[in-house]
Parts: sequence; C-alpha cells; structure tokens
Amino acid sequence: MKKIYLLIFFVIFIFSGCSKEDKEQSGEIKIEQQNNPPSSEKPSEEPKKEVKADELKTDAKQQTQQTQKQEAVSIKANQSSKYIGKHAIVTGFVADVFRNEKVSYMNFDAKFPKNTFAAVVFKDDFEKFGDLNRFKNKTVEISGVISEYNRKPQIILKNLSQVKIIN
Repeated sequence: MKKIYLLIFFVIFIFSGCSKEDKEQSGEIKIEQQNNPPSSEKPSEEPKKEVKADELKTDAKQQTQQTQKQEAVSIKANQSSKYIGKHAIVTGFVADVFRNEKVSYMNFDAKFPKNTFAAVVFKDDFEKFGDLNRFKNKTVEISGVISEYNRKPQIILKNLSQVKIIN
C-alpha cells in the first residue's frame, strides 16, 4: 500500500511540475536569460593626434577667460555683500590704502571700519602689485570671487590684472 501511495504522490508531483512548464511556455511566467558572448574583436584604436603643451595651455587659458567673462557680474562696491561666493567685477572709489607687514587693504568708499568693500593683497604677492597707494583716490575695477571676512565683503588679489583704474 505504501508503494502505491508513493507512486501516486510521485505521479502527482511530476504532473504538477509539468503544468508549471506549460505556464512558462504559454507566457504567464517568462524568464529570459541573455548571454552576451565575449567579443573576440579588439576595440578599434583611433589614430593619436599630437597636441603640443603650449596649445593646451592656450586653449585652457582662453576657456577660463571666456568662462570668467560670462559668469562675472558687474556691481558697485556697496552692492558686493549680496554677491558673496560669486565672481564679480566690483567698481568703486578707493578711499584708503592700509598696509602692514602681512597684508594690504584697499578700502572702498570710506576708511576702515566704515568701508563697504576691500581688495586684499597678502605678503607673498606684495611684489606683484608694488605701491598700492597709486590706487588711492581713484575709481577702480576689481575682478575676482567675492568672499567675506569679519562680515565685510572682499576680493583677494593674486594678479595685477585683477585691478583696473577707471579714472
């Protein structure tokens, strides 16, 4: 008797398995496996173009200048606090120049602490700028990224090309 029950159980098990295969073939259950055979072809190598280092430097410099020109905003010194973190061209009157052994400041619109903006030159760059007093009592344009120090907007100058005398 046990053998008959085992045989019936085995036959039911096989038929139930077959019915799942029928469902897979009918589209009710569909599993696809995609095997992409490895390509035996080597990727085609494009001919290498020689580019001189000078060309790369020139291209990079031109792209940087174009980007800076597009992104720079022209503002007055008293508006600079609204543009912290932005690249700008700040126009204003240099009311005072202060220098100590570590840093120089061109204070705009008034003497410190009533100035609205400052252009800053650190000791390592003093030689590039020479005597900053030549900018005193002149209207100038300062270009660069506006940062903030002691709640005052400023641009840190690295190159003389960032300063332009207007009158």
